[in-house]
Amino acid sequence: MGFRLARMAGLAQLHGIDWNEIVPGVPDLGIVRSHHPEAFETIVTAEMKRTEQLENAMEQLSFSEWLDRLHAEETIAASAKVYDQIEQLENGRIWIECYWHARNQKIADRLLQLAQTTERIVYCNLPRRLSESSVCTVLRCAPSAIKTILK
Repeated sequence: MGFRLARMAGLAQLHGIDWNEIVPGVPDLGIVRSHHPEAFETIVTAEMKRTEQLENAMEQLSFSEWLDRLHAEETIAASAKVYDQIEQLENGRIWIECYWHARNQKIADRLLQLAQTTERIVYCNLPRRLSESSVCTVLRCAPSAIKTILK
């Protein structure tokens, strides 16, 4: 998705900022899976199928149409359902609360590290301290607004 956005915006450079590593002291998904392997596998299989459908749609739809699909109410509800289901498993709630907090902080740190004073960062769901940055201009918006900003 990032490459398509960069191409549409005419950007010559793209920085990856996602973060996905083990957080010391936070149970990883392997631990959550070990307590309830069958339930976990059911959750993951359904999510992988949903993700594959979104990826296939990306190849068939215009970028604007794909963003509409990505941010559609049913897509968001399906994603939330996965986390609700994981939360019900032993250590699932700890993983969701601790891991995602740490992950979002790492992403915010990376954004601020890359930001120049003349840049604007548009984000939807990152920590408050990013929006309070004095390093660059930060615009907080709803996911559906990104499509409008790109036009």
